[in-house]
Amino acid sequence: HALALNFMGEKEGTLFSNTRVYMSYALMINLSSRFHLAFGISPGWINYLVKATANSGGASAQTFDANAGLCLSSTKAKFGIALSQFPNATITPLVEQLVLRRYLSLYAQQILDLGVNVKLKSIAHASIQSSKSLTPNITEQFLFKEILSIGLSYTLQRQYGILLGIEKIPFLKGNIKTYFSFQMPINNMQVAQNMNTLAVALSYTY
Repeated sequence: HALALNFMGEKEGTLFSNTRVYMSYALMINLSSRFHLAFGISPGWINYLVKATANSGGASAQTFDANAGLCLSSTKAKFGIALSQFPNATITPLVEQLVLRRYLSLYAQQILDLGVNVKLKSIAHASIQSSKSLTPNITEQFLFKEILSIGLSYTLQRQYGILLGIEKIPFLKGNIKTYFSFQMPINNMQVAQNMNTLAVALSYTY
């Protein structure tokens, strides 16, 4: 069993931001000495904020959210499927109503030993929403002593990003994990609107 409390903040440009808080639970089943099957569910809350400007007032709105996933893993690889934002909730920070549309994700992860205390984690991820095309993403992360991670990510025709994380900080009976990512758009319109995305996540697992 594993429990985690996750906080994530995202900032899009200068006016829009959202904060997400999730409580995650995962159940792991040992299939053999090498393979494990895990099921997880993550209910949470989203706060969407629009900053005030000289011409308009600010606004905020909140809504419930949840994710669920299934993962088959070994010591070197993982394969998983997840359904994110499955309540298909709506949120209205201003006049226009936003729909947090559910989407399905497929991912695979492999870890290679590069030397003493250095590993390379390669992640392939793809997500699909109703009526939208497949969105592939590739992430490469270097792990140092399984504590510090540094990496780059690329989402086809959308954005690329820089990742920095601390994988394990012992605290009480569990571990704290935190990561920072900064995503930069490739689309010219998003570049012009300064639609960079900053995300910070913090989780505690025991």
